[in-house]
Amino acid sequence: MTMTRHDLWVYAFNTFSSPTVSTLGSINLQRLEDVAKTIGQPDLTDWEFYLPVMLQRDMAGMDQRRHREAAYFFFVQTALQYCFWDFDADGNQTHWCYKGDPKAKGSRGCVAMTIDMYDKGVFPGLCIRQTDVRRKLAKYVADMPNAESRLDILEEVGNYEKFCAEVYNPLLLSGTASTELASKMAAAFPKAFADPFLKKAQLVLGLIVTNFAPRKIAIKPDLTAYSDYRVPQVLCHLGIITYSDELAQKVDNGELIASGSAEEKAIRAMTILACARLAAESGLTDMEIDSWLFEQSRDEDFQKNAKPFHLTKTTDY
Repeated sequence: MTMTRHDLWVYAFNTFSSPTVSTLGSINLQRLEDVAKTIGQPDLTDWEFYLPVMLQRDMAGMDQRRHREAAYFFFVQTALQYCFWDFDADGNQTHWCYKGDPKAKGSRGCVAMTIDMYDKGVFPGLCIRQTDVRRKLAKYVADMPNAESRLDILEEVGNYEKFCAEVYNPLLLSGTASTELASKMAAAFPKAFADPFLKKAQLVLGLIVTNFAPRKIAIKPDLTAYSDYRVPQVLCHLGIITYSDELAQKVDNGELIASGSAEEKAIRAMTILACARLAAESGLTDMEIDSWLFEQSRDEDFQKNAKPFHLTKTTDY
């Protein structure tokens, strides 16, 4: 079943309104309205630095194949963007770094790794066949948390032709990056993108929207915010959402929040609803609000004083 942006808002509202979830947090509407008044037009990053040089717009020029391959690169890369942390034998939290480089930690490391795959001629779907993914890419993900799930996902998304048929062609034909298309992406590639809040599937489309704008390929966004771990952390720091005392204690102490639990649903549903209300109050899109909130995570006050993000072992984000 496909899901529109409105459907996802309704799902988030109904989820947050349920008796087992509604007591776990709240949205401070007065604080939200105050913050909305301070929001200017965000500087939407074009994410060129997420791409290999050969797929960046200066190299692509008018080559439609290069544009299509850039979109596919975002698709594969984003499929791997989840849960870069784990716990060691002593219970201490660890963070994955590509090739052990602290500068290539987490998401940055995933970017560096996928660019390496492309530059070395082993990028799935473009350089190697789907049937060769496990044999040729196992060494890249071997030291990552939940390595087996990443191989499963790489194998699933390593089908360029299916991506073009199910995602890219409908995107260009409609001219709209929609939650509905994201839900179809999730149905076609469930290991990578199945998620009731469609975080990674919508993020793929959002990356393409902002990257293609300077390429003079206009695509209208019709997406919700991307409900993950960072956006609710920023919303909490701004005083827009608040967790119950028990949930706040768990998050602050680094206790695991189970995937699919009422606690995780509360955090993710509040994120969708708060961002939608911020968009309505500020006259921006949900995607622009998400981008503005992400920018706030780079603020000095946030870096020094923000409380931890919630920890959930999941492939959704």
